[in-house]
Amino acid sequence: MARLRKCLLLILSFLLLCISPVSAKEIRVTLDGAPLSCRMAPVIENDRLLVPMRDLMEPLGYTVTWEQSSRSITAKKGTTLLYMTTDASTATVNETPVVLDAPVRIIEDIAFVPLRFVAEYSGAAVYWRESAATVEILQNTETPYQISDSVVTLQTNRFQGSGVILSADGLIATNYHVIEGASMIQVIFDDGSVYQGKTTVAGLDPQADIALLKIEKTGLSPVKTAASFTTGEAVTTVSSPTGKRNTQTSGYLEQYNQDILSFTAPISQGSSGGGLFNAQGQWIGLCSSSSANLYFAIPAAKVWAVPRTQSLLIQDMKNYTYTPSAPRNITVSTSANTAKISWEPAYGADYYRVYCASSADGPFLKMNNPSTGDDHWLWGFPTSFTMTSSSMQPLYCKIETMQDGKSCGISQAVRLF
Repeated sequence: MARLRKCLLLILSFLLLCISPVSAKEIRVTLDGAPLSCRMAPVIENDRLLVPMRDLMEPLGYTVTWEQSSRSITAKKGTTLLYMTTDASTATVNETPVVLDAPVRIIEDIAFVPLRFVAEYSGAAVYWRESAATVEILQNTETPYQISDSVVTLQTNRFQGSGVILSADGLIATNYHVIEGASMIQVIFDDGSVYQGKTTVAGLDPQADIALLKIEKTGLSPVKTAASFTTGEAVTTVSSPTGKRNTQTSGYLEQYNQDILSFTAPISQGSSGGGLFNAQGQWIGLCSSSSANLYFAIPAAKVWAVPRTQSLLIQDMKNYTYTPSAPRNITVSTSANTAKISWEPAYGADYYRVYCASSADGPFLKMNNPSTGDDHWLWGFPTSFTMTSSSMQPLYCKIETMQDGKSCGISQAVRLF
């Protein structure tokens, strides 16, 4: 046993994000997805990006005046009036002083202005994409299609959530947890009309937190599903946080795998089951949950893959029972002596247990989580946990789903090294 434990000697740690310094010349700026053309490269001061005045302000819709004698900028857009002077630590917005993190600078006879300050007061949103070294400015969160017509608010006797219309004849996708334990449901459309007729649960994958509903209504506006998506692209959510019907938020797609998309557009309670769309208004995911400053959705392809083999009336959900099973879709990414482990989150799981062995046949030993000091391991994205082996001998792992202190199933062994 001592030898086995020695073979299983591991250093377990959570991943830390390593950020490499980026020079201003390497940073790209985009405006509504297109590169912003600048006569000179941006500069960085006090961790703030400065760009040539007219190259930024005029595309954002400002009327700009440069006063040489006072070395000052006056810029007007709608009811917003900005006034900035060179090297000053404050500006004024509609005659109200505002402290600047970085002042206006003159470089080779060109005035450089702080990008975030100028863009956000124009009404645009600003995002920093570390992976692509790009500052993204989005002026208009509306998309070319009327995506709100394809998203509904769902109100049951227990919860309020959102849903996405998949077909013109009444197929709607939402999260399982939105209809869990329900005995009735209302479907509220973007125009405010309400459907309270027969609703059938046509498909269920509770572990993945997916439910497909069928209502007896035609002529609906279904989503257009995107064929693909890429990390860093602009995204928009449409959902009903706290019942505010079809609210839109914007951000970008951060990371994804076959089970989960993570993005930066904020969602909150009531957004579950809402739509995540790309810049072309195409559907890429079903909003599902959040953690810290990350927000998650289930990929559209995973939603479409749920078999439509159920025929439960919505009122039957009050008696429907579900217990999570062993983790699905366990993946291992190994580099040198480090393995990164992830799996599909199991809806309803309280925590997971991790077991390791030096052979696929065992015996498997339960591993304590060094962060908590007990055997509770939590799902994380993009990696649930990392293992480092000093011996590089064969190592296998099993993951067990736990609910209410009881096992709900343990996975097959997967090889780490």
